[in-house]
Amino acid sequence: MLQSFSRKRLANAAYGAFMQAFEKLVVKGTCEKLSLTPADFSGFQSKLMEFLDLNREGGQQDLTKRLNELDARRDQLLSYFFTRINLDLVAPKEAVRKAAESLWTFRKQYLGIQGKGLREESFLINGLLLDAEKEPFKAAVGTLGLKDTLEELKKVNTDFESLLSQRAEVELATNPLPAKKLREGLDAFYDASTRRIDAVNLLTPTPETESFVASLNKLIKDTNESRKLHKAQLGLWTEEGGREDEEEAPKTSTTEGE
Repeated sequence: MLQSFSRKRLANAAYGAFMQAFEKLVVKGTCEKLSLTPADFSGFQSKLMEFLDLNREGGQQDLTKRLNELDARRDQLLSYFFTRINLDLVAPKEAVRKAAESLWTFRKQYLGIQGKGLREESFLINGLLLDAEKEPFKAAVGTLGLKDTLEELKKVNTDFESLLSQRAEVELATNPLPAKKLREGLDAFYDASTRRIDAVNLLTPTPETESFVASLNKLIKDTNESRKLHKAQLGLWTEEGGREDEEEAPKTSTTEGE
């Protein structure tokens, strides 16, 4: 049975790659053997070619590459910021421990924002930076030596937001038909055709339908894993947004003698 798969959160480049792979599976299985209408598939192919052309125009690939680099950097900075607070809960110096403790609630409020959508993450980073300027958090940030980290985070996030707006402007200027409309058409064929193939495979399976279903399920799995890896940042945080090596709650700071 085919796995359900929402493509809404895929970036255009990843979406295009997925649909290209799906197209190849249909070509391999043939419309006849998969019970699809050749004219409908031909329309899908035309829309896919137009979508891929749009994604290649106007330097969008370069912009997307730079956006991915900036997103990875701000995720790295956030991870370092949260980790330092966690580690300094057991620092030898009492002043450092107390500063980390004062930032613990602050940390819990924003922990895991690396896994949010791009625009939502930008919004939350701006909120984090504003809160970090308030006392007692501002003093605690200084005590832990994290001021430079937040200053770089502010710059990277500002650059990211600016570039994201620039890419949107390029898309509007160069795309005669917005990518969103093309995706709607591609999704319509994908949904209708996969429902039909899945039904045929359940009722009267053939080698072609069985191979198609198995291959598409593998493609869906690989695409999901690739998307998770993009936000995973070398395994520094889990899907829930916390570090794999973090504890659920802060350790109580010890008294003198450490």
